Amino acid sequence: MKVLVLQHIACEPPGEFEEVLRNVGADLHRVELDAGGVLPDWTKFDAIVAMGGPMSVNDDAKYPWLATEKQLIRDAVTAGKPFWGTCLGVQLLAASLGARVFAGEHPEVGVMPVILTDAARNDPVFEGLL
Repeated sequence: MKVLVLQHIACEPPGEFEEVLRNVGADLHRVELDAGGVLPDWTKFDAIVAMGGPMSVNDDAKYPWLATEKQLIRDAVTAGKPFWGTCLGVQLLAASLGARVFAGEHPEVGVMPVILTDAARNDPVFEGLL
């Protein structure tokens, strides 16, 4: 299995995700976008993992590669490519698929409590988590 890892800053690597993926025999190809990494052809990969980063998903003017990354994510996900995102990675997924992403009232740094909505409690992916 070949996995494309989209990384947005050196200090936010795939960490435990990398260990789990390597333990099942995955071959990871990391692209550190903030350091000028070039996005490869996503069709050559079996899955995509998008990590976090300090920038906002809406910072296309400051980080022009965000627009290209969102297009890659949109194309890959709508084609059925498995995708996993954390923090900024999830925001990129949402924005890529047309959702409005905006800053919350308080900054979120690190692990925060998760509160499920009524819809999430009945969703097959989330039901039974909390």
